[in-house]
Amino acid sequence: MEFTAGQITQLLRESQSGSRDATDRLYSLVYDRLRALADRCLRQSHQKVVDPTSLIHEAFLRLKSASSRLNDRRHFYSVVAKAMRSVLVDTLRRKGFDSRARAQHSELSAIAEAFDRQAIDLLSLDEALGRLELVNPECSEVVQLLFFAGLTHAEAAELLAVSERTVLRKWNVGRAWLRRELSDGSEP
Repeated sequence: MEFTAGQITQLLRESQSGSRDATDRLYSLVYDRLRALADRCLRQSHQKVVDPTSLIHEAFLRLKSASSRLNDRRHFYSVVAKAMRSVLVDTLRRKGFDSRARAQHSELSAIAEAFDRQAIDLLSLDEALGRLELVNPECSEVVQLLFFAGLTHAEAAELLAVSERTVLRKWNVGRAWLRRELSDGSEP
């Protein structure tokens, strides 16, 4: 289902006013898109610890408690991305995955290509994103919006009130930084 930025903003406002119906309509509006994104993310990770439907439902449960405090569409997508990331990481940890124990097994030196085609170690990515957030919060936000929230460059640019070129630059800087962090020192 296609929706407009205005629809999301309006439903967020209604939700802040205490409308439970607005919150439910908001989640219904974005569900299919986020479900498809979760499916893609899980296929890329090759870590079959949760199915896409469960991932989205768990993320929505975490969002329900925050829905009355979501300021705007940007905040909504940021919280969605962080909730999905958190659910994935929590599930991996609960099931006993340890990124350091798998560091030699997983090939993450090409994170730029991994975002599109290859396996991604989500725990290592989460740790690296945490470090990126400390040194470059803007790049971290762009990476999360594009990768975890599934926004396009144009959508992220509109949401962040910057040009698509700026989003692309921050995306490229973020990916390069993550590739270096995740390469485990094996690249120059």
